[in-house]
Formats: sequence, C-alpha cells, structure tokens
Amino acid sequence: MVTGICVQPYLTEYEKEYMLHIEGVEDVDGNVMKPMEFKIHTLPKSQIDPEHQERDEVTLEVAREGIVLLKNEVDLPSSVWDVQGQEELIRDI
Repeated sequence: MVTGICVQPYLTEYEKEYMLHIEGVEDVDGNVMKPMEFKIHTLPKSQIDPEHQERDEVTLEVAREGIVLLKNEVDLPSSVWDVQGQEELIRDI
C-alpha cells in the first residue's frame, strides 16, 4: 500500500511552484481514482540567523568532519556514547 509520494528529488529549486499530476491509482477494492493535480510551492531559501551563526558554523564543521570519516571508511563507534571523554562535548552540541 502506498501512503505517500516522494517528491524531494524533483523539487530542486527554492520558492518555485510545481504541478504534480497523478493518475491511474487503484485502491484495494480495484477502484481507479480520477486524475488529480496538485500545486506544490517550495519554501524560500532560509537565511542565516545572526543569533545562531556560531552554532550553525560548528554544526557544519561537525558534519564535514563526519563526511571525511565516512569517506575514509573509519570504523565508527557503535554508539555516540562509546567515545570516551567526549560525552560532555556531544551533549553540548
């Protein structure tokens, strides 16, 4: 049973209107739904909030370092809490 439609890969631009056309959908009783169209409007690109800029920069750096670890295929700990001595740092982020 389909409960949703993944549109994320297709909605690639900020603040743009897209038209979604659906047809040929059949329910569990064999009834075919009539064609439907939906307008989808994507959100505007978010701006950096100066109040949170430092936190956002730290978050971005942590994400970049995580990507480097994954690219290097380093064995990551099975749990964040397995990293000894880092518990307070992790909780504060």
